[in-house]
Amino acid sequence: MKLTIFFRNQDNPIWLPEFVYSYYLFEGIIVHLDHTLKYKIGAREYVCFRYCKNEHHKPYFGDTHDIFEHTGMKTLLLVVAFLGIGQALKAQTENFETIHLTTEDGIEVTADLYQIKKQDAPMLLLFHQAGNSRGEYRSIAPQLNAMGFHCLAVDQRSGNEVKGVTNETSKEAVKAGKSTQYADALPDLQAALAYTRKNFTGKCMVWGSSYSASLVFYLASLAPEKIDGLLAFSPGEYFKMDGKSIANCAKGVKCPVFVSSAKNEKRNWEDIYQSIRSEKTFYLPSKKGYHGSRALWPESEGNEKAWEAVIDFLSQFQS
Repeated sequence: MKLTIFFRNQDNPIWLPEFVYSYYLFEGIIVHLDHTLKYKIGAREYVCFRYCKNEHHKPYFGDTHDIFEHTGMKTLLLVVAFLGIGQALKAQTENFETIHLTTEDGIEVTADLYQIKKQDAPMLLLFHQAGNSRGEYRSIAPQLNAMGFHCLAVDQRSGNEVKGVTNETSKEAVKAGKSTQYADALPDLQAALAYTRKNFTGKCMVWGSSYSASLVFYLASLAPEKIDGLLAFSPGEYFKMDGKSIANCAKGVKCPVFVSSAKNEKRNWEDIYQSIRSEKTFYLPSKKGYHGSRALWPESEGNEKAWEAVIDFLSQFQS
């Protein structure tokens, strides 16, 4: 089992002896540790131990005795001893409720609500890429939960199936005789935003993948006062909204923006990125990478670095 550790400090994200946030990716699940020596996931309790590094900045892992007896290494942070963690985290991935929303044009939207205990925690609205469903976020949403975010993974009417999860909204739209082109999914995004603002009091960020990464720019330009952050994975000029390019829509975005994509896709969103007038940042993988949010799936090569960039961006919204 591989344990990958990410560190963040507000002044420098790498290898500082003082920490503000620390995240642990274990079997595809990020666990957030606080500053105490014990940590609970559900009803289970885990013990935190010291984490060390050598001069090559390579992690050293061992049991309690090995870590405290190992010399010549600088103590930086605390690491959790994952006692039976696999079972606990597996249960966490199933911790969601499937809900139904209604759009302004009368379509029932299916979504999975991954809710944490803190009611006023920030919310991430997760929208999938072409041909997919809310299943795109089955391995992503629990990690975001562990970072302190509510999540709502939405089936848009333009989609089909992924990871064994069928897009129910698409079926409803087809049954009602509605068009299911990319731009037609806007009411589904608006329904998710309206639901969030009615039922949750924390900050709200929108997260798009492929075509929905373009749609969230338009959504944020329509309601800048309702959206506090925007993440776009592989956006592009896939369509126009009200006759406007996505780059033109991006000019109306007021919140911080994060953009990422496969390495060879940067040309697809450069004009969009240049049009953004608010705070912005982007991440490109050093190797090929992946289209859309699948870059963060645990089976995707390089997902650890992609997660590190996402964590760095999202830290500003943590309550």
